[in-house]
Amino acid sequence: MLAFPQSAAADTTLTPLPDSPSGSVLVKSPSGDAKCAIAVDPHLHVLCGLNPSFPVPDWVDCRPLQAVDVTVSPNGDLEYGCGGNGFGLNADPAWFQELEFGTTYEASGWSITPINDGITFTNNATGHGMTFTPRAVTAF
Repeated sequence: MLAFPQSAAADTTLTPLPDSPSGSVLVKSPSGDAKCAIAVDPHLHVLCGLNPSFPVPDWVDCRPLQAVDVTVSPNGDLEYGCGGNGFGLNADPAWFQELEFGTTYEASGWSITPINDGITFTNNATGHGMTFTPRAVTAF
């Protein structure tokens, strides 16, 4: 398994991201392959949509929806689900902020760092989070 950075560097300036009209902060990787939403609710979860070919656990069955998502809590707990519509992942593409390499962002208490074809989310209070790519999800 690949190792990913676990937190933003202490001296990194964080670029704030605005909320979208959906009420969540919507982001996509520079490649456009990863789309995620940061909830602006008391639970402060991050949710990312998975493509149909993503290797999910055997117990996840979203038929007939076929839309699978993964959520990470501020404590680094992963949860797989079906749909993702509640966070706005099916929102207007113009609402998504395209992340740029070399910039670390901040939204709702999360540091957000784009990587090759994905995004690393680190909760600023706990240091936990996940790295999400179209091929793998790693919690820390």
